[in-house]
Amino acid sequence: MSDGWHDDPFGRYPKRYYDGTQWTHHVADHAGTTQADPMGTQPNPAGAPTAPPVSTMPAGYGTGPKKSGAVLRFLARLIDGVIIGVPLYLVLGAMFDDMFAFDTADGADFEFNFPIGALILQIGVYAAYDIYMHGTFGRTIGKMVVGVTVVTAADGSKIDYGMATVRFLGWLIYYIPFIGWILFIVTVVKGFSDPKGQTIHDSIAKTMVASSSSVKG
Repeated sequence: MSDGWHDDPFGRYPKRYYDGTQWTHHVADHAGTTQADPMGTQPNPAGAPTAPPVSTMPAGYGTGPKKSGAVLRFLARLIDGVIIGVPLYLVLGAMFDDMFAFDTADGADFEFNFPIGALILQIGVYAAYDIYMHGTFGRTIGKMVVGVTVVTAADGSKIDYGMATVRFLGWLIYYIPFIGWILFIVTVVKGFSDPKGQTIHDSIAKTMVASSSSVKG
């Protein structure tokens, strides 16, 4: 059985979410409103009444969040890069005198160096921005502009700071020397081919990037 919303096998609700491996506690009513089943995935007590089977559901019910396009994700990251990157590099350039060198001794007109201290500060600033924005709003400024939101892959609910942190740490794998660029190519291909558009760091954090218009709340 594929992951998604299916008739509740316990009969307590019209629909229950199946994650591809097992039934979850995420359930939904006829209007498509989701909630957590207080009984979890425990079977019904002996003799307990069950809900009648549901033969029809409203149009569009159970489709969940609609995955965003890869182009929108790229544009969102580009916007964030301009908003954070340009001011950051100006500050780093002022802090580290050897970061930008003109008319160098070896005859080059321009030389760019990236001290380890600058790298650490860059990662720290991006981490603070990325984790705060996703943990608080589910999206960065760039994602707000293009209309996409990061949600949980299981039921499309809001992510918390823990998931935002794991997602950012997952992104750092693309900076691993020698293999990072290979992983980045793999994640781009995965983002296009995956049914939910999940990249590697999305899979690690169990998140997905969805069209904001398809996200409830």
